Amino acid sequence: MDDKEPLLLRFTVALVLMSVAVYAFWLYQADQTADDAGVNQQIVNSESSTKQEAIVAAFYEVDHASVAQTEEPPEITGDEEADERIREIAVQRGYRLQLQADEADLVEVDERRVLEEVRNSWEEMQKAALEDGVELILARGYVSIEEQRGDFLDALYERGVEQTGREYTTAQIQGGTADTAINATLRRHAIPGYSKHHSGLVVDIIDSSEDDFRGSAAYEWLRSDSFANAAEFGFIPSFPEDSPQQGMNPRAEEFVWVGADRAEELRQ
Repeated sequence: MDDKEPLLLRFTVALVLMSVAVYAFWLYQADQTADDAGVNQQIVNSESSTKQEAIVAAFYEVDHASVAQTEEPPEITGDEEADERIREIAVQRGYRLQLQADEADLVEVDERRVLEEVRNSWEEMQKAALEDGVELILARGYVSIEEQRGDFLDALYERGVEQTGREYTTAQIQGGTADTAINATLRRHAIPGYSKHHSGLVVDIIDSSEDDFRGSAAYEWLRSDSFANAAEFGFIPSFPEDSPQQGMNPRAEEFVWVGADRAEELRQ
């Protein structure tokens, strides 16, 4: 027995060491698999992010003689310090100065104004949708600086009355008292100079139903097959899914015109 005990001990130790080695190798393989999966997921996420960024950027790359980049931010309240504070909050949310159309080149369609190419594409798309039994309504087109200023201030002052019983003063805006209200207003209302609708290249589309637009037949027709119907006529979603923050909360009904060729490229 005495001679066998060292052999048995050595065998047991060897078996334990082998088991440890096998387990360590298994852990290494598992880590490698997890790392590879993580890298692959990062690549997928990166590619997805890059595509969404390209879709957003396409709007700013439209080469149109009637559209130019706004260089100086327009006034909002008329008070320089108050306006600067509002702009800082807007930029933090992702807003940026937008393209501005030459109003002389705008044309009317469905009681709205857009650039001529956008009107032509809109009318063709509206007709195609109707042939498929789907109604598309143009709810919004070009919006001027003055209109956007009024829209934002009305919403901000209304929020002030709701929260404090009175409109916010420029002094309150300067001092930061209105910051929460400003941020909340910016979820749905751009400040003047920072709305894509200044470009004449953007449309808001609805239908006659009272449903949320994402659940409407109009949206389903536009978005089917990766927005094939919209892209055929040069339109892409202004807020593609999982795109970077652009200021206001994403709006499914907002589409930007980039031309049919570019829109089709972005679908791929």
